[in-house]
Amino acid sequence: MSPKIGKVDWSKAEFVDENKFSKSNKFLKEGDILIQSVAHSKDYIGDKIALVENIPKNYKKVLALSKFLVVRPDKNKISPEYLFTYLSSDFGRKQLKHFIRGMTAEVYEFDIKNLVIIRSPKEKEIGLTLKKNIDEYEKLAKEIKDTRDQLDSLI
Repeated sequence: MSPKIGKVDWSKAEFVDENKFSKSNKFLKEGDILIQSVAHSKDYIGDKIALVENIPKNYKKVLALSKFLVVRPDKNKISPEYLFTYLSSDFGRKQLKHFIRGMTAEVYEFDIKNLVIIRSPKEKEIGLTLKKNIDEYEKLAKEIKDTRDQLDSLI
């Protein structure tokens, strides 16, 4: 995942033997939300949340690491962008922490179904604002990287 902005960094994807996972029913789809659900400390549960977007066309089947829960919102009922924003909020993260179990800290799939999601009449607007802000963040991060690269080449 990209740090801080909740997007999947496809450049870091690893390829594995397809035969090993061919029967999995957890292949990712665009609009899925990944939530870090297993960690060595409860502080890290829900620390990483990402919205799956723009799966590269040459990636036929994509699986997330087992430390991530896959939430697949019904797009007819709720916007994935809004749900992602909500789960990333302080209130969403506090709810995730409420369900932590075990010595190594884990949240289970059935726990996610018990989260309280507060709906908003501005869900679509919130989702579009999020997307716009993430795109702007990525654009600025690229400009910073390019500027640093130029400075490094001058030095």
